[in-house]
Amino acid sequence: MKFLLYCLFASDTKPQDELASIPVLNKTSVQLFSHQELRAAASEMEELPDPSESSYLITYQQVVDFFHEQYTVIPMRYGSIFENQQALQEHLHNRYTSYIKLLEEINNCVEMGIRVLLSNNLEAMDVSRKMPEPPPSSGSEYLEKRRQFYQQQDQSSPAIEHYVQILQQEFKQVTVQYHHEHRWLVHESQKSPIFLISCHFLIYRQHVSTFQQIFHACQKRNHDQLMLSGPWPPYNFV
Repeated sequence: MKFLLYCLFASDTKPQDELASIPVLNKTSVQLFSHQELRAAASEMEELPDPSESSYLITYQQVVDFFHEQYTVIPMRYGSIFENQQALQEHLHNRYTSYIKLLEEINNCVEMGIRVLLSNNLEAMDVSRKMPEPPPSSGSEYLEKRRQFYQQQDQSSPAIEHYVQILQQEFKQVTVQYHHEHRWLVHESQKSPIFLISCHFLIYRQHVSTFQQIFHACQKRNHDQLMLSGPWPPYNFV
């Protein structure tokens, strides 16, 4: 029987009594496997549920959140499958040192996310607005060239990095780790492209309220669209 791994955490005890209240994925219960103090939350699976079914992903996230509320966790991406219990136990044994080190690095931390949509002030970012000419034969080919064009512009604009640095500075006092990515959102229905910046902040749990206050103050004086999410398990830092 295969095993789907949800997350890892460290604990001196086995919280077996709490497992009954965990959401069930595909009618299978959550089990805990151990190597020393390292714990792995997993479920037996004959086959991995189809990720296109949003209900499976929601339940999977709920299981991870259950442990995240009580422990520092290393969340696993959906689809971390082991062929049998022995393979899972061997994985815990082989990766024990690196997992414990990572848990120490993110101890008592959560992830906060900020998404920035830039659509009105792209000129100020010093990004070229010249568009490639559409080929007469294929609209889909033109759309792909559009994406490639903006990706090149993205990589060559120091103004974008400057913008991100200013945003990062706002949260410096509560940030443990930080990184971001950015890309153009181009769609046939859009008259003009939208630039998306996704910022990921690793912060201590006790600083969530302070982070939210800084965000709302930043949101009031910023003309761009800022969207806050979190606190989440630290998916982007493990």
